[in-house]
Amino acid sequence: EIAGAAGLQLMEFRPAIARCFEPGKEMLTYETWDELLEHLKRAKREPFAMKKIREAGAKRALADHTYEHRLKEILKGVA
Repeated sequence: EIAGAAGLQLMEFRPAIARCFEPGKEMLTYETWDELLEHLKRAKREPFAMKKIREAGAKRALADHTYEHRLKEILKGVA
């Protein structure tokens, strides 16, 4: 829902994330506390770059990850 609302999505890295969003382009991931802090500093320093990430994340969320999309995927497995 963060991406769908065009928010800057910051998540602890998990391999499964790459199946839904492109890290670094559509959202940001971190593995350490220092990486998280660096993302936050960069967000303050580079609002235009963060806007591009937010917009790309929103575009992806609305194209591939709406409740309607999820429901269709679930129902495919049932039919």
